[in-house]
Amino acid sequence: MCGIFVAFGHGPKVHINDKLMTNAANMMNHRGTSTEIVSTSVISNTSKSTIYMHHRRLAINDVTDNGAQPFIHNGIYCVVNGEILNHRYLRSIAGPYSYHSTSDCEVIIPLYRKYGFRFVEKLQGMFAGVIYDSEKNRMVAFRDRYGIVSLYYGMTRSHNADAQNIIIIASEIKCLVGLVDKAHHVPPGKLLMSNGVTINYRDEKWMRSMPADSIDSALYDRSVGIMDVSYSEVDYAKEIRSNLNYRVKTDDLYALNGVSGVSMNLMKGLLIESVRLNVLESDVPIGFLLSGGLDSSLVMSIAKTHTDVPIHAFTIGMPGSPDVKAAKEVVAYLNQSGRKILHTIYCFTIEEAISSISDVVRAVETYDITTIRASIPMYLLMKRIKTYHPEIKVVLSGEGSDELFSGYLYNQFAPSSKDLHCEAVDKINKLYMYDNLRAHKCAIANTIEIRPPFLYSPLVNYVMNIHPVFRHPTTFGIEKYILRKAFEAGGYLDNRSLWRTKAQFSDAISADEDQAENLIDQIAKYANTQISDLDMLNRASRFEINPPMSKEQYVYRMYFEQHFGSALVDITETNNKSIACSTERAMKWMDLDPSSNINDPSGRSIARYTGVAPGISVTHVTF
Repeated sequence: MCGIFVAFGHGPKVHINDKLMTNAANMMNHRGTSTEIVSTSVISNTSKSTIYMHHRRLAINDVTDNGAQPFIHNGIYCVVNGEILNHRYLRSIAGPYSYHSTSDCEVIIPLYRKYGFRFVEKLQGMFAGVIYDSEKNRMVAFRDRYGIVSLYYGMTRSHNADAQNIIIIASEIKCLVGLVDKAHHVPPGKLLMSNGVTINYRDEKWMRSMPADSIDSALYDRSVGIMDVSYSEVDYAKEIRSNLNYRVKTDDLYALNGVSGVSMNLMKGLLIESVRLNVLESDVPIGFLLSGGLDSSLVMSIAKTHTDVPIHAFTIGMPGSPDVKAAKEVVAYLNQSGRKILHTIYCFTIEEAISSISDVVRAVETYDITTIRASIPMYLLMKRIKTYHPEIKVVLSGEGSDELFSGYLYNQFAPSSKDLHCEAVDKINKLYMYDNLRAHKCAIANTIEIRPPFLYSPLVNYVMNIHPVFRHPTTFGIEKYILRKAFEAGGYLDNRSLWRTKAQFSDAISADEDQAENLIDQIAKYANTQISDLDMLNRASRFEINPPMSKEQYVYRMYFEQHFGSALVDITETNNKSIACSTERAMKWMDLDPSSNINDPSGRSIARYTGVAPGISVTHVTF
């Protein structure tokens, strides 16, 4: 994981202040340690444009200086942040090229030479980068399909009246403060041209329409399946599914009332494949974030079963919290056989959590209430890993599963499969502003890269092309049933862990199951001591854009403006009405008025506002 900063302007009179740009780029110096950072500035002048490129490196693959960026070849410059999981295969199709490293990102230049801008369609993994082609005098930024890795841009006016705008692209907002008047996300799944125009390279069928009643045979090759044997080095270098052994059989397709199309083996194999790729594509030690919930537990268990890397799991919570108890149970079960999992548990106090809020807001660069709540314990965990286990530079997590498999508890109220599918599409498409942003920023603020195996695009595309009735929590009486069922055999998890009901992270890390010391409640109490009723009454005059709806949100917004000023506040999409992380659409399912000022991401809010206790109790669903 790295940090990139690029400034590009058309026109012979464009001037880019190298010192000013370097100072701005150095605002993300946490994206690499003093022994691993490679900071390189390149000024390439033509008669038409000027470009400045800066790269800060956290070395994961090819930790030698050979992997330093920018990569430069025949007038093509490239800086990239991320991990290209299929780079070995891509090297085999990219054509003749003299590689200088074994870095997973260097393959992008020969791919660009061969395929032009369509190179990005071939990348699997998480990435954000910029290519400048001096011969064609064009620059393009690109970002992965789900926004796992952050990337921002803004336009600034050159001092020369006859020069066009200079576009500045950076991995973090803090690098843009004072340089641009307005910041934007580089949209996931898109290319960004130097004039601010974006071009979509995603074309998933599930984004445009609900899956049909039976599986589309064109979605995958029925003669090719997913692995149930270990990779050889030869197999590993080939196309992702070219030499794998799971096969889709008729009796493997789950059927329900005439709706067919879930291959448990194929879905299982895709997740196994993703975990393996994420584990094996690293030249440094890897850790595993373990909450004890289904998703993180499966990722760790798969890694133990299908790789031979040492397994070091990390858990955070208040003493006696549900997450800590559940994580201990998972490790105890998996340690009954095979190599042992090293499990490190860190506990924190309410006081520590509250005192970290300012640092958390600066790290994640948002004031969204849902994101900050979940970021606090995650940031504290990453900080401890950096301090006490500096050898760990990569961690795997369970992010993305709840969006993909409709795992949030409020989904039980979805009145139809179509409603559920539309909700899932929206949640996946906005991951870059919420869960992906939280995970990526909490980790990289502490010089750690986080990888989410559930957001492997072949897996996402397969699951989202399954008829959503199979993802509806009430169909089988529990959320994420098909995921649980796929891993029921094989001893991946004990039954208690495999069938544990979803718990929201900021709830489950609290002190006890009675929630007597709930983190969210204590933060709300703290906010009441900091923000007066008069402050809330006058909030619209102080905050013209996105005025806070609660005192807690007021505190987050206050810290955001302390760190970043008021000019970039609209980078955060907030003031969305929500129950337990739902969209406004889903509030209608629970007979709640979306125009009300309800924004409570806690899973406990379902019972508070609907009278229905967490768990699956609603039984109405239509195909």
